[in-house]
Amino acid sequence: MADAALPAGPTPRPEASPARKTRRLALTRLGRPLFSGLGARLSASVVALLFLVLLGVNVYADVAIGRANLQEHEEEMIAIAWNVEETYESAVLQPGRDPAPVLLQLASRYRYRILILDPEGRVRSDTNGVSALVGRSLADLAEVASALAGRPMAAFHENAGFNAAFYAAVPFTLHDRIAGVVLISSPAADFLRDTAMLRSGLAMGSLVALAAAVLVTFRLSRGLAAPLERMAARAAAGVRDAAWDGSFERLAGPRATAEARRLALALDHMIARLRALEAARQRFLADAAHELRTPVANIRALIEPLLAKRGTAQPGPADEELILALEVECDRLARLAGDLLDLTELRTRPALRLGEVAGRELLLAVVEALSPVAREAGVTVAVEADPGARLVADAHELERALVNLVDNAIRHALPGSQVVARLTEGPRDWLFEVENRGEPIPPEALPHIFEPFYRLDSARGRRSGGSGLGLAIAREIALRHGGSLSAASEAGLTRFTLAVPKDVNIL
Repeated sequence: MADAALPAGPTPRPEASPARKTRRLALTRLGRPLFSGLGARLSASVVALLFLVLLGVNVYADVAIGRANLQEHEEEMIAIAWNVEETYESAVLQPGRDPAPVLLQLASRYRYRILILDPEGRVRSDTNGVSALVGRSLADLAEVASALAGRPMAAFHENAGFNAAFYAAVPFTLHDRIAGVVLISSPAADFLRDTAMLRSGLAMGSLVALAAAVLVTFRLSRGLAAPLERMAARAAAGVRDAAWDGSFERLAGPRATAEARRLALALDHMIARLRALEAARQRFLADAAHELRTPVANIRALIEPLLAKRGTAQPGPADEELILALEVECDRLARLAGDLLDLTELRTRPALRLGEVAGRELLLAVVEALSPVAREAGVTVAVEADPGARLVADAHELERALVNLVDNAIRHALPGSQVVARLTEGPRDWLFEVENRGEPIPPEALPHIFEPFYRLDSARGRRSGGSGLGLAIAREIALRHGGSLSAASEAGLTRFTLAVPKDVNIL
């Protein structure tokens, strides 16, 4: 039979249907496929276990099938050898009958080669007419030796004159004594082919079973892991997305397991509590800011007449000191109230007003606005930026963040030193760097410096006039642009880096 023609190349995959494309897009819209991680590990573990089990079963079955077929074939050959011996013995015992044609008929019927050996193991007759074995001794064959001892025996020989062949020998008896040996042989090609077909069938069945198991495992693993993957992806993407309804139970889906649904309900409950706490915190910040504005306005109203009279009246030294202290505290309270309102407004996430921003001009404007502060601190501020640098950002908010960073650097720089405000272009981001030389930030404090009201030294913070919210505001602005704000401090050099992506991701 002619072999079937093989295709010239790989069969092209059919174009996915719109429904399948939509489903694939839905599975990957959160940034990575849902069937990954847990589902992949679960499927791989089960498939590996099934593979090892099937491999063990195949090895055992292969050995067992080989032994069973070999034993069955050997027993069959011994039975045929006994039939040959009985028929040949009957022909020999009939006077005047030539037993040679009887052997040829038996050889043709069973399609075996038949040899008759004398009591010394020499070949007396052979159904192979062109055989050169007649007269030769085969007593060294284990089967012949066993038959001469009265024990029938069959064995498989991989290469023994007839190449792969089976030998079976039984004692030939006349008048109740061993008069020789009946030795039959047959090529093992049919036996080997049948055994190979059984082994191939077993292997094919195992492969089909493994493929079915992989398919079932894939579906079960996807069903178990997909809800968890969706919830994990959403949690990683952030639950503060206003476009999301906040329902992990809905995200898990109706086909999720009971354990996944219980986890989704617990997450929904936790998110609801977190959002309630966040709303309460935002209300507190807004209320605190508004409440602070009232006493600040009152204090200023009380101080202004005294300030107006300061040039004409002759206040005492104590009055002058009190007036100056009240003025400083008023300024500090006003700054604190303003920063609280700024931070609250930023965290309510109003829309960004994106536009093209000239980076160097923005830095120069920030430095110019802070030049009085720099002169008072005895610090110079240098700008390093390419005049042609253009980026997309909210110019007002970005300027507010840079003012906070440069102001912070000036207030904590060593007198007589230089603060550098730099803009560089990275592969994916625009990097605003503000660095100064002064007292380094301890490594254990670096993770906390962007937290509201965190101070390395509260006394120093009061002297510098800061509110403790400037870095928190700068970080919030960076995050709203999809960027980041980081700090590094080593060997007296402190550097803050504000990264704004070239492709702004509005959060």
